[in-house]
Amino acid sequence: MAGLLAHGPALCAFAAPTVNSYKRLVVGRSLSGATWAPAFITYGANNRSAMVRIPYGRIEFRLPDAGCNPYLVSAAIIAAGLDGIDRQLEPGAVCNENLYNLSLEEIAGRGIATLPQSLKEACDALEADPLFREVLGPQIVDEFIKLKRMEWVEYSRHVSDWEIQRYTEFAAARVGGGHLPPKESEHVWNRRSLPEEPGAGVPARQAVRTDAAGHDRPRSGQRRLRHLRR
Repeated sequence: MAGLLAHGPALCAFAAPTVNSYKRLVVGRSLSGATWAPAFITYGANNRSAMVRIPYGRIEFRLPDAGCNPYLVSAAIIAAGLDGIDRQLEPGAVCNENLYNLSLEEIAGRGIATLPQSLKEACDALEADPLFREVLGPQIVDEFIKLKRMEWVEYSRHVSDWEIQRYTEFAAARVGGGHLPPKESEHVWNRRSLPEEPGAGVPARQAVRTDAAGHDRPRSGQRRLRHLRR
């Protein structure tokens, strides 16, 4: 068990291998007021906020999710456990308290670390831990890290609906001096919602150009805002 705790951050990359895995492992209280995500590197008899649980004498490693490769995770768990036995590591004091009732400062004060909070952090931890390259082989581990880093970069470049909804309205407020109309249609930057062009003397709805197909073609500033919306 001590080996699992010692290699917990690196194991996270194998056991929680997708960007969505870290929606589950995020620290902090949930909006509903309850969460049992095993986000903390500790163990307890019946503590679901800990990474390792030992109810009735069995070991329950709570980190893996449905997106992991069970064969790769099983091999990594065995490697970490045997390393703890070989080095005679100690797991430390048992923790049977719901850690979500404590602040992060209080948790850190007890010497309890937090698992990686993103796929990038997990890849960094795996890369810094030499055990798995030695046991599983550098070809497997290095290729795994390479693929997962590429996955993280693709995710980071993707503009989500949450970003569009949150920041397009912010941009509209700054450029147009107002807010987007509530529940606007998909083509939000149409003639009804475009602000007046400063100094043009006419509203933007009258100054919008049309292309060869007769579609509205807003001016450069408005075109940039449409790009934000997309």
